[in-house]
Amino acid sequence: MNLLVIRMSAMGDVAMTVPVIKEVLKSNPDINITYVSRDGFKVFFDGIKRFKFVSPDLDGDHKGLTGMYKLFQELRKDTNFDAVVDLHSVMRSQVLSGLFRMRGINVASIHKGRTDKGNLVKQSAQNSKQLKLTTERYADVFRKLDIPVKLSHKLPRKKRAKVSPIVRKEAGAKAGPWLGIAPFAQYKGKKYRFDKVGILIEELQKTYPKSKIFLFGGGEAEVQKLKGLWDKYPQTILAAGKMNLGEELNLMSNLDTMISMDSANMHMASLVGTKVVSVWGATHPYAGFMGYGQSIEWAAQLDMDCRPCSVFGNKECSKNGSYACMMDLPESLIVDKVKLIVPVAVKK
Repeated sequence: MNLLVIRMSAMGDVAMTVPVIKEVLKSNPDINITYVSRDGFKVFFDGIKRFKFVSPDLDGDHKGLTGMYKLFQELRKDTNFDAVVDLHSVMRSQVLSGLFRMRGINVASIHKGRTDKGNLVKQSAQNSKQLKLTTERYADVFRKLDIPVKLSHKLPRKKRAKVSPIVRKEAGAKAGPWLGIAPFAQYKGKKYRFDKVGILIEELQKTYPKSKIFLFGGGEAEVQKLKGLWDKYPQTILAAGKMNLGEELNLMSNLDTMISMDSANMHMASLVGTKVVSVWGATHPYAGFMGYGQSIEWAAQLDMDCRPCSVFGNKECSKNGSYACMMDLPESLIVDKVKLIVPVAVKK
């Protein structure tokens, strides 16, 4: 059975499909998957058998309606698909899957649960419960096609990759815990207050004197901010701007824990079996976006009647723009969560 799976963005969402794809192929040896997404995400799927990654030129040849039709023709020419799995359900994927449906190919699309998520925002998490995990929503699309999928929701077995040359060059030998910090996110409601990141680093250095703290981010603006911390704190190592995605995954597999916002870094660390201290502000794990296999026990967040104020963190703060949910979150709470994962050495 040949399946066409579509999930073109964003990075974290694509990363969340990986455990589902692996389980589908593991449980169904007769299935082959062709996966359509952006080229940069290909590394997430390295080593998966009976799997082909197709990266369309979404800003060039495959842009717009005519581009989707061209992509449809190319895909159809290359493989005879038995069904299409739309894990995105946006205009691009709807057009592409619709073209296959017009040719008699069965199509299944994700149900995003917008009503339930909207109610979560209206009622606040204090009056709500955990919604269906996004990974289960992805699995449901395959189930619509009568393809059995059973997710364990456990972190993959921790397997530290051989340290890549760039990581070895930057970090040297490991003499204590390796900790990662990724303080950024797409929206303000999910970003840690940057002037508090230095305080967090100081607290971590006190708690783990032999640690090395790796700084993650993307884009020139974030790299420049992190360089300031790198210059100031001797135990920090700048990963941002120095490593490609594959090298970052290699590094994450060697971390003792990762401190991440509700962002792609949480999902990347999950892929390599690294436990994450996730930090939540305007958003909430109840919406279903917790990293695969990660525990809510490791989540750092404040109980507030206004949380979550949005599903994706893209709404203006209702508390006079203060974003108190993130700005008032103490560094000590994050460090306490790290201690649950990384034991503190007892002084003799």
